[in-house]
Amino acid sequence: MKMSIITAVITTISAFTLAYSIICTRIYQPIKSVIKMGILIPMLFPTITYGFAIMYSFGKQGLITKLVGRDLFEIYGFNGLLIGYVIYTNLKHKLLKGRLYLFQKKLIAKLQMKW
Repeated sequence: MKMSIITAVITTISAFTLAYSIICTRIYQPIKSVIKMGILIPMLFPTITYGFAIMYSFGKQGLITKLVGRDLFEIYGFNGLLIGYVIYTNLKHKLLKGRLYLFQKKLIAKLQMKW
């Protein structure tokens, strides 16, 4: 229960932040394209790939562990599962992006009617 609540909170906040930055801000267009590609890339890989990527990056013999020189955190437990679930459930971004886009259009239409 604790894992699912924390995962839901983290993914909702990150998905809203990413969707808001793409739809409602004036970020430089190439940066928006990089954000969109960064969001889509995890959807192209099979689910087992996330586990391998976490182990090969943050495991005891992982690339980031070797670069830093020590374990940043223990991945063989709650932290590793949490990272895997957050990366895997990034599809909320698509839902929130669509809603923000529709909300923005409705808001603009209402503001134009008042003027």
